[in-house]
Amino acid sequence: LANTEFGKILEIVNKFSLSRNRLVSVSDLWSQRLLLTVIAVALSFLAIYWFWFPEEAIHRSLALLILACPCAMAFGVPLAMTSALKRAKKEGILVRDANVFEKTKTVKTIAFDKTGTLTDSKLSLIDDCRSLSRAHKQVILGLENQSLHPIAFAFREAFGVLSEPLKGFSVEVPGCGVRGYFNGHIYELIASKEQDSYSSCTLIEDGIEIFTFHFEATARPEALEVLTELRGRGYRTVLISGDKKNVTEEMGRRFGFHSADIFSEMTPAGKATLLKSLPNCLMLGDGVNDSLALLSADVGIAVSGGVGVAIKSSQVYFANPSLKSLVKFIDISNSAIGLIRQNLGVSIIYNCVGGLLALAGFINPFIAALLMPLSSSFILFSTWLGSRQ
Repeated sequence: LANTEFGKILEIVNKFSLSRNRLVSVSDLWSQRLLLTVIAVALSFLAIYWFWFPEEAIHRSLALLILACPCAMAFGVPLAMTSALKRAKKEGILVRDANVFEKTKTVKTIAFDKTGTLTDSKLSLIDDCRSLSRAHKQVILGLENQSLHPIAFAFREAFGVLSEPLKGFSVEVPGCGVRGYFNGHIYELIASKEQDSYSSCTLIEDGIEIFTFHFEATARPEALEVLTELRGRGYRTVLISGDKKNVTEEMGRRFGFHSADIFSEMTPAGKATLLKSLPNCLMLGDGVNDSLALLSADVGIAVSGGVGVAIKSSQVYFANPSLKSLVKFIDISNSAIGLIRQNLGVSIIYNCVGGLLALAGFINPFIAALLMPLSSSFILFSTWLGSRQ
């Protein structure tokens, strides 16, 4: 696996998941402050208590310095994050940036792309294309040769593979279609303006429409169940699509979206602008065609598209495209933040209670040396306990 392309991507994800993590930086800062506070308190206590009982002042101050353990606070956060990353990977969820756990905790709105997200990523061509010439079929395959869009896969399944390379070139315009130049002609495959109930696109040769293709997608069987659960948890759900208005609204009504939360005929730039206007928003979409939108959302999750491209435009990638992965990821994020708070709480309680007992004379330096490793043990046990919930 390590020598495969996917293995290399995993290595990159593992390397950068915890780098520049805000919570880890904050915990490091607070552990440093705790250390300075402990030293300041110990020296102050020594200076004040010295006038009455010098020997006891030394013992108690030394016990405080030995007992206090800022390191428990420092590694409690990365330990919780690592546990969350491990759980996510086990569920087929690749996390490029562990900051996403904290951001997901504050999410109020979840936006869904339609094709490949609420519907299965696989589209089927439903037209009888026998009237279409073999040359035009070859041109379509040439136009879609490098595309990862579901429509491209549908064409390849219907028409097979290129019999021989075509002389020319093609360019994919995310959210619009593909354009190319082959055999002295300019070709376009762009979204159709027809008002039908299917996804469709039209082949254009030198400005003349040749054929309009229609595609049908099957709704994911778990979509309604997941949407219902998310709404039950208090999330606002939004449907965003580049498809025609009637197609998008039909899908939206089927899945219970409010009419005000259904946005159709959206360009990639339009999706990005809309998401920027939605605070605390999580976006699920295609890692290629929705890359701009995923980058604009507070949390961007790719559920389809090549992992090598998708992981660059999103913070999270679902290797298992099931929408149930979203619920699992939200649960893992909530658990991670809860575990961080739990670990920090354990560290603070240990240092405060232990420090007071040391200054009060109930713990001598020898006992403090025995108790000091307990703080790390408490954090390890807390993380183990939290990761099992």
